[in-house]
This record gives sequence, C-alpha cells and structure tokens, in this order.
Amino acid sequence: MTDKPSERNIPVERLFLDLENPRHGELRTEEEAIEFLCSNEDVAKIAGDIAEHGLSPIDRLAVVIDNGDDGLEGNFVVAEGNRRLCAIKLLTDPDLAPSEHRGAVEKAAADWTPIAEISCVVFDDKTAARLWLERRHQGSLGGVGLRPWNAEQKARHSSGSSRNRVAQAFLDWTEKEGLITRKDRKRRLTTVQRYLGNPIMRQAMGIDASDPNDVRRTRPEADMKLLAQRFIGDLLSGEVTSRHNKSEIESYARMLESLQGLSGEEVDPPLSLNPPSASQDPSDPPGKPKKPERSTKIKRDPKIDEKLQELNDQKLSSLYNSITTVPVNKHTPLVAIGVWAFFETLTARLGRDPKTSFSSFLSKQYLEKQGLDAKEIEGLDEPIGRIHAYGNTTEHHHTVAAFNAEQLENDMAALSGPIAKLIERAPRDP
Repeated sequence: MTDKPSERNIPVERLFLDLENPRHGELRTEEEAIEFLCSNEDVAKIAGDIAEHGLSPIDRLAVVIDNGDDGLEGNFVVAEGNRRLCAIKLLTDPDLAPSEHRGAVEKAAADWTPIAEISCVVFDDKTAARLWLERRHQGSLGGVGLRPWNAEQKARHSSGSSRNRVAQAFLDWTEKEGLITRKDRKRRLTTVQRYLGNPIMRQAMGIDASDPNDVRRTRPEADMKLLAQRFIGDLLSGEVTSRHNKSEIESYARMLESLQGLSGEEVDPPLSLNPPSASQDPSDPPGKPKKPERSTKIKRDPKIDEKLQELNDQKLSSLYNSITTVPVNKHTPLVAIGVWAFFETLTARLGRDPKTSFSSFLSKQYLEKQGLDAKEIEGLDEPIGRIHAYGNTTEHHHTVAAFNAEQLENDMAALSGPIAKLIERAPRDP
C-alpha cells in the first residue's frame, strides 16, 4: 500500500509543468510544453473557462515533490492537471502564450482575478501517483476507473442543468442591455440560478423557461428592464444572495411584482430574450421544426366533459368551463381560485365533511376505494396539495397569491384521469 498523499495549497510560482507528460513525451523546457499544449490541447479555451468560472472544486491538481540539489523540498511538478496549470500560467502572464493564441488569452486575462495558490494533492514521487493516474486516464479498468456517461446519462445531466442555461441567458441579456458588466457578473451565476430556478420568481420577472435553450420574456421590454435593473442592483449590493431559501425568494418575487412603473401587460406569444442577430449564422440546420407555442389555457379533457354531462351538475360544469376558458397565463390567481372551487364542489358532492379539506379527503385510501389503481394514485398527493394551497392562499391571504401558471396547467393535466373517475362515481340527484 502506497503512502497516503497530503493536501496543500501551493503558490503558483512553485508549480511547474511535467516535461515528461504522456500527452507530449519528453521535452526540454516549459516553453516547449506550453507551445505543445496550446497547439494540441485547447489550453487557450481552458484559460477562458477558468477566467469565467474558476478552477473546478471537485478536480484538484496532483503534484509530486521536486527536491533541489541540496536535498531540501523546493518546488512541485504537476503529475495531473498540466493543461490547467498551463492555462493559469498564461492568464498570469499572457506573453507566455504562442503568438497565434495570445489574443484569446489576453481577452480572458482582462477579466480574470489572479490567484496566488492552488489546492493540490501532494505525492512523494510519480510512482506513488501512478495508481491514481491510471484510474483517471486508462478507461474503466474493469469498473475501478472513470466511466464516461452514456447517451441517456448525458441527457439526464443536460436536463438537470437547464436552470444554469436560464440564468446564463438572463445574464447575457442584462449585460447586452448595459445593466451589468462582464466583470460584475463573474461569480454571480449560482445566485441568479438559485433565484430563477424558482417558478414564482420566473413568473414575477416575466421569464418563460419552457425551453431552456431559447429563454423568452412574457413582459414588455420596459417592464423587463425595470425588474432586471432592481434585481441586478440587489444582486450586486448583496441584498440578493445564494443563502436565501425558497420562502425568502418567493417573498422577494412578490416585492418585484409590486414595483411602481410596471404596466401589468404581457407579451403573447413570448419573445426570445436573446434572439440571434441578422448577421449571425444560425446553428440550427435548415428545416428544423419550430418550438410549439406554449398553451395559454388549462387543457380541456373531453372525458371530463362527458362525465359532467352525465352528472348534470350545472355548478361543476360551469366551473370547469371557466377554468379551461380563461387564459391561465394572464389570470393565474383567478384560475387558481376557480380550480380550488371546482375541487371543493366535486368533493362535497362525493360526501366530504365541510370541516375536512379536499386535499385530506382525497387520500390514497379514498382514491383506492374509488377504483383508482396504484399507478394512477402514485404522486397525486403533490398536485392535489398544491391546488389546495394555491386556491386557499390566493383567496384568503391579504398579499400572497398563486402566479405559477405552468405548474397549475401541469397539475390539472396530471389529475384529469382521476377527476373523470371521481365524477363518474359522484352520486346522482334523485
């Protein structure tokens, strides 16, 4: 068993490239190593990424001790992370870059905050580090090495990063509009992502994130600028912080919606936040189908209409007609109350005690008794609970209301089948 490596923060000036790196074989000088890495290993691009996002906190450099002639510990040679160290050296001194790459490095370095030390894992020598280098660079090694994601796993990761793309698109727009500088937006992505990951905050800002690759605005440009100016100002002052929880973010969203000067109008259909310029070569191939327009109403289910007609309940039929006719994206609080009233009325007809909420009444056990199978019931407690909370809060709270149209549409779509079955089992008038 090899000696356990240590962990240290090491000054950049004491870190040196490995002149025997397997990427290029044996070289004589660091200048030759830099030339090779820039020309063959995309180091200029890595420098730009580090300048914008910093060094990865989950991927540290591995170094070995390079003792001087006197036997005392002196400098360190990088066994893992030569490309990253090369990028750091170029950002620190762009003149080290080969002439054909110097412009890109200088551009990245202009907005870069230099770092004095790098977190490293220190090995006594290359032999001690060899085992872990093999784990990293020689494939899965029967399961003990790194395994790349397959296509499905990549797709899952991409969908999980959609909030990052939304926040990035918003910051791109605010920079283009002169509301934030490139320098000031550095290190702000995580906080913006946390806020815009909240659907109520997106609704307040007028951001349609149904397609993270084409973020759109639902508010007029003047309203968007007014809201973004306040949000960016609070972001830069520290009023908006990544430490805020869901409740605090939603409270902030309510405040934004009450800003003086907002027109209250909506853009329909939503407009792209960052449309391509006329001179830009579109990346999408010709003939690619356009993104379907987002629905503006709760989808009407013919099966529910059929069961309501059989039940012959004028109030329920009228409520259902209203909540599927009024544009939910423009009148979310009104539709939320209508949906809540629909469930109140339906469950009352099914025998609910007035002292019991319909979210408690529609328990798993009750739904099983009504003939719904386990697959139909699974997960229904969440949309039922949200619908009850949206309607009840909107009707009774003096300031808080439901504004998440997308969630309301989705919840009603998930409940359409069970609703039809419940109507079918409702007692008929004698």
